[in-house]
Amino acid sequence: MSAWDKGPAGVFAPGEGQSYWQPSPTGGHVTLTMTPETFKHDASACGTQTIPPGGRIEPMAHRAAEKVWYVLDGAGELTVEGKKHRLVSKVTVAIGRKVVHSLVNDGDSDLVLFFWITPPGYDDYLACIGQPKSGEAAPVEFAANPVQGFVRSPVVTDFAELAAITAEDKGDWVVVGPGDGQSFWQGPPAGRYIQYKVHTEMFASNRFFAGIQVLAPGGHIPPHAHTRNEEWLLVRNGFGQIFVDGVWHDLKAGSLAFVSRWVTHSIRNDSAEDMEIFAVFTPPGLEKFLPPFSIERQPGEAEPGDSAFALPDNAMELLAGAVLNLPFQADQHNAEALVRPGF
Repeated sequence: MSAWDKGPAGVFAPGEGQSYWQPSPTGGHVTLTMTPETFKHDASACGTQTIPPGGRIEPMAHRAAEKVWYVLDGAGELTVEGKKHRLVSKVTVAIGRKVVHSLVNDGDSDLVLFFWITPPGYDDYLACIGQPKSGEAAPVEFAANPVQGFVRSPVVTDFAELAAITAEDKGDWVVVGPGDGQSFWQGPPAGRYIQYKVHTEMFASNRFFAGIQVLAPGGHIPPHAHTRNEEWLLVRNGFGQIFVDGVWHDLKAGSLAFVSRWVTHSIRNDSAEDMEIFAVFTPPGLEKFLPPFSIERQPGEAEPGDSAFALPDNAMELLAGAVLNLPFQADQHNAEALVRPGF
């Protein structure tokens, strides 16, 4: 048995999910890795989108959602509210509600994006306008299917409606370069560093934090559980394993892990190279917890030795304040709190 408030968890292999060819002028395909239709989680959706050379996403906006794009491969030009930005590998983009944006793959190879969006709905839109993908041969160019079942689509594409959106209705947006963002050296046993990409002090949202965790060869994140938080961990390179609720799962480039509240988890890098993980954490707060346990990092400087790190005197107090629990605490909770109070 499990505690009533223990959330779900899952580990997804590279390319796993529902895939759909996308219509002209975007082309390419999307893979919906985790959606409310396929997984017991209703607050977000995520997956990958592959846009071929010359493909483009016409101007659009999300009615009531915030989206993160993380560039996995390729290059292109992004336009947000009339301002152009260069998309290259490892760029992170956050786009709020009713912010008008478009992009074009002007390179000579596929542009591959990981997307995460809250609340979901964009995933349904992509499925509705596309065609189920079977095999590797792209279909003859086709137009978007009618979006069946949507009285009001979660995505605005009509030019007149886009032009009518007022500045007061728009959310925030930010584009973060590959090496940009405050970062902190991590002590043993993780090693290397974590780099902040999107957080509440630079993006006007209280929904999520996004960052890059880099684990040294042989490094690992010790087992722990979160009282109220959920996180998505996308492996960009390297390989290793993730421990989720008593079971070890293999990880490699393209693997995605989701861990919810009260689920004990740990990650280790078994490869001879750094393991780079793009992480989304909701609600935010992790970015406030890490600095006392870390050393602020300046680009280009040498990594400090293990002796430079020391636990703060109030470590347990900080852990409690960050609603982060050690495995024995999660085990105790999950064994004792079996029934929802009042039910």
